[in-house]
Amino acid sequence: MQNYDSYKYTLSIFTVGFILFRLNIIGGGDVKLMLSFSIAVLPKYQLLTIVVILFGGGLMAIGQLIYLKILQISQMDAKSRGVPYGVPICVGYLFFISVSLLGKL
Repeated sequence: MQNYDSYKYTLSIFTVGFILFRLNIIGGGDVKLMLSFSIAVLPKYQLLTIVVILFGGGLMAIGQLIYLKILQISQMDAKSRGVPYGVPICVGYLFFISVSLLGKL
């Protein structure tokens, strides 16, 4: 059985990701990573996957903010560092890819 429903979600991730990339909100590599992983997740888990990624990225941002406050790094340096969203993207998608694979058994 083919899973063509995931292409609608992949196209929407590309569109929103491209707009966010052009606005300098998210990196292009993060968008490509999400696109490559989104094909393997069942459509019913796509929204939950995005929520898990946003939650994980928020936790990373809060942790990074606390870390920078402890080290007393200036705000200009903190803005240039950014948040490494690759980790929550990989964790979120790999978890839901495994859930998708178990759902197909």
